[in-house]
Amino acid sequence: MKAGGSYAIVFGKKLQTFAAKTLGVDVVQVFAPAKEVSHAGQGLTAVEKIFNKNVVGSSEGVTLYAGSDVRVNVNIVGSQDTTGLMTSQELESMAATVISPIVDAAYQSGCHTASVWDKKAQANIPRLMKFMHKFGLITGRDPKEVYPPLTDVIHKVLNDLAVDEWSIIIGGDSHTRMSKGVAFGADSGTVALALATGEASMPIPESVKVTFKGDLKDHMDFRDVVHATQIQMLNPHCLLLVGGLRHQLCHHHRHRHHRDVTTSPGPLHHPHCLLFQHAWDPKKHAWNSCHQSPGPLHHSHCLLFQHAWNSCHYS
Repeated sequence: MKAGGSYAIVFGKKLQTFAAKTLGVDVVQVFAPAKEVSHAGQGLTAVEKIFNKNVVGSSEGVTLYAGSDVRVNVNIVGSQDTTGLMTSQELESMAATVISPIVDAAYQSGCHTASVWDKKAQANIPRLMKFMHKFGLITGRDPKEVYPPLTDVIHKVLNDLAVDEWSIIIGGDSHTRMSKGVAFGADSGTVALALATGEASMPIPESVKVTFKGDLKDHMDFRDVVHATQIQMLNPHCLLLVGGLRHQLCHHHRHRHHRDVTTSPGPLHHPHCLLFQHAWDPKKHAWNSCHQSPGPLHHSHCLLFQHAWNSCHYS
């Protein structure tokens, strides 16, 4: 481990936290404090709840919200085969020899190189699998060639391994997403640190709750639903609606008296904010009709917002 590198900070924080907990004493502030964002009396998103359950080394009794920089315990770790060799090199450079005992399960895939089994892959992947198997991971390409590589798609296996709704999952695949807990794609170094320490450092992200209702047709799978959702969100009317909803919700729930429209996630201009406030009644959670609107709401505006609402939520 080289002097002056980030690994020394990571392991130093972990050793200090572990020692303080074991001795029953408070952690002395010797490292720069992490950014902590807290809002008194405000509810938590599902992601914020999961992070607060798994957080390590934060201020005692402080509930953290999106935007906070935190250390968290990691439950499930996945190493991908195209970046796994770099992960193994990172583990060797930090003198790590065995997986952290606080990691519930970890997996090394071989699914990306399975379809291109060239000379380079034939030389590298068995070596990678042997290293990870010895380190303590479940390996997709068994070093003893007991089962075939095509049974080890990383996304499927990580979903099978994650059984806890409160899990934090780190995967060396950029689009690591899970049906349980909260998951993040990560670089080879972050995966290595998660394997060696059982921890990761990251900001708590903002999140949006999406609820699906109805029956899935026989000819569809959930990927079709995700694609359809993205198409609807890119609809210009939907972008306008999302911007208006965000403006109204921020004002209604966080008691903001003014929102800078330049921060809107869509093409929302100040006149649109005013129109939306006239068109939408947050107390009734319903649209005002044109003749009931308290402001200068015209028929064309009613049609615009109602069309956007229908196309985003019912189509």
